[in-house]
Amino acid sequence: MARPWRSSADQFRALPLAAVAESATLTFGSWVTYGVAFWLLVPGLGLTGGGHLSLPTAAGVFALGYILGLLALFAPGGVVVRGVTFIGLLTPALGSGGAVALSVGSRVLLTLTEVAAPLIVLLITGRTKEDAGVRT
Repeated sequence: MARPWRSSADQFRALPLAAVAESATLTFGSWVTYGVAFWLLVPGLGLTGGGHLSLPTAAGVFALGYILGLLALFAPGGVVVRGVTFIGLLTPALGSGGAVALSVGSRVLLTLTEVAAPLIVLLITGRTKEDAGVRT
């Protein structure tokens, strides 16, 4: 029987350290993957300044811009904040035109992948909106 005087904090157990370490490792790996994709977008867009943009810089700029965009609650999807961060930090390496192109290209690529992923799942599973509430 639950005691009514127990606080909600008493109902939670501490996470095992191994689970926290695994989660942190996987999260770090995803940020590195995003950073590599962002870095590879430079030559993919034909930007000539790509030789001056190192992988650690690209990954750091992407992570910082993305996180600041998430924290900016006034901007849906961090649309302005992420772009301004990218452009501001990438202009020294890519020039203003290259920084804008990479910022816009990154936004378009992320949007396309976020739209494509559920569509692929829908095609593979064949589930429709009407089927979503039915568990089999």
